Amino acid sequence: MLSVAVLLLLAAASCPVDSVELLQPGSVLLQPAHTLTISCRVSGYSLTDNSYATGWIRQREGKLQWIFHQWGSSSGSFRQADALKNKFRFSRDMSAGTVTIQGQSLQSEDSGVKCETLTQPDSVTVQTGHTLSITCTVSYDLGYWTAWIRQPAGKGLEWIGVKDTGSSYYKDSLKNKFSIHLDTSNKRVTLTGQNMQPGDSAVYFCARATVTQSVTRPPTLFSFMPCSSDSDSMVTLACMATGFSPSGASFSWTRNNTAVANSVQYPSVLKDDVYTGVSQIQIPRQEWDQRHLYTCNVEHAGVTKAVDFMKPIVFHQLPNLKMMTTEENNEVTFSCLANEFSPNVFDFEWLLNNVQIKQNTTKEFSTPSKSVKTANGTMFSAASFLTLKEEDLSSKDKVTCKINVGKGINEAKRMKPKNMGLNVTVALQHFLQ
Repeated sequence: MLSVAVLLLLAAASCPVDSVELLQPGSVLLQPAHTLTISCRVSGYSLTDNSYATGWIRQREGKLQWIFHQWGSSSGSFRQADALKNKFRFSRDMSAGTVTIQGQSLQSEDSGVKCETLTQPDSVTVQTGHTLSITCTVSYDLGYWTAWIRQPAGKGLEWIGVKDTGSSYYKDSLKNKFSIHLDTSNKRVTLTGQNMQPGDSAVYFCARATVTQSVTRPPTLFSFMPCSSDSDSMVTLACMATGFSPSGASFSWTRNNTAVANSVQYPSVLKDDVYTGVSQIQIPRQEWDQRHLYTCNVEHAGVTKAVDFMKPIVFHQLPNLKMMTTEENNEVTFSCLANEFSPNVFDFEWLLNNVQIKQNTTKEFSTPSKSVKTANGTMFSAASFLTLKEEDLSSKDKVTCKINVGKGINEAKRMKPKNMGLNVTVALQHFLQ
């Protein structure tokens, strides 16, 4: 059993926080490899207020480690510790005013902190009204943030400020009392406090915040339609958003620009630091056949993308069929060439005297289709070949090659080959449905 103490931290950029309350459980016990979930309810400020950032840190044996924090609004700046970004997740419920941390597969070592070495004096005594100066010597480059936090006896943690070589931030109510100074050559970070009073007595911590700016990646949308056969009474439309970060993509659907509510959204899946989300909706086939416009809208980080669904108009064109024959080694090979047809849904069929030839009694194979761009759109061509023994054919036999394309049928018929001393005729017949 491991005991986890994860502490909520509030940073205010420009507003006083004297009336702010952060309410969370004192401690949580859980088994190793289990999931940690802690929620905190805030009051005195709104999670949508860009003046405030709410974050989490953890502590053991007097050491602190920053986990992450986020400024107000749904798309507010989010920062997190590199080493912990795959272990902990952060979520907020704006309406309820709660922030939640979730840790995956926690181990005994997660009861505490793993961090760079930060060395500071055990205690400092300062006269009332005098200046406090505490120096922390670190083992890392000061291009990383170093934070100062204090904990008065019997009270919770209070964030003072954070600084790196390029920027600094302070709690609003303490920014006139404390300042942080860097000595980059000696890797020292000094906290200076002015006019110290008895109420400033506390344990002061320096802590490294190995943070990264969370990169917002917009989703790429894909549409899938329809996921059903022509005989089904319902059609399923699916919308997939991929490659987005952070999580939190929201799906919605419209029919002819009017919202519909019978869609399903599945939880986003994290892989390679980006998320994939899927939503689907079922609609009556009659509406699909009538070509109503359905739209999948995906809102992420304040930006909405959309992809439209409408039954496409399929261009039907029957192919030009040509048949050729060759004979070799007492066998006759029939070649059936189908040129420029659409759509790319087809199958060949061979008949002898109008009776379908069984494939297991002949040599028959067809080629995959090949596409070509034309003025009428994309057209396709394919070929099929049939080989029969010469002794199985008579002068009166008729071999038929049939290709079924969509709802159209085109046939080419050829008598026994001319080079066998027989007349050759080619007939094209069109059967349109």
